[in-house]
Amino acid sequence: MKNSSIVLALVAAAIISGCATVDTQQIARSMYNVRETGVSEFDGTKYVRMKNIACSGDQVIRLDLYQDSRLARANQAILKVKVTGVHSIGSGKSLHFNIDGEFMDFETADQTTDMEEVFAAQYAPGYVGGGTYVAPAYSPAMRASTKRYPISEKIIEKIGKAKRVVVRVDLSGSYVEGLCSPRESGWTKENEWVRELTGTEGFRGFSEMTRTLD
Repeated sequence: MKNSSIVLALVAAAIISGCATVDTQQIARSMYNVRETGVSEFDGTKYVRMKNIACSGDQVIRLDLYQDSRLARANQAILKVKVTGVHSIGSGKSLHFNIDGEFMDFETADQTTDMEEVFAAQYAPGYVGGGTYVAPAYSPAMRASTKRYPISEKIIEKIGKAKRVVVRVDLSGSYVEGLCSPRESGWTKENEWVRELTGTEGFRGFSEMTRTLD
């Protein structure tokens, strides 16, 4: 999986030049709102997952959504929050959403903050596209602090249909927040495809995936 800083640079350059290539789009789509389905070898349980749902702010907050047959029977899913770097994510109700002006708080299921690698180290060679030169770039592996939160199918569907969604994650002594919905302006025919990678689209797509477990 490609490193986010490199791909975001590629996407930005493509948008500026007005000609995002198919390769640029494919790379970006391999990074964000990544769908995964499978069946457990152990007990045959079916599952669906949406990985790296991006909510952008001072730093990108990434969210994973997961549901299996057992959770589906309770109309529940698990939302994993991933904050880049080493942090202590708050206990209790440390995840908050503003969904079209409606505020919701979510309580973590974890006692401690875990760490995981979000993107492996990646090198990207330089290239010229649309008259814009992008220099070679190397990014080290990206690690993130994570915690899990139970969330209902109803709220997932609500976020997917909302016009404006902002997420906040409480850290030890501070917080981070990000916009999950598309920005209101700046869209053109050339960059319209980036809407598919926004956070609310990830929630909408996952809501569709959960119906396969019914």
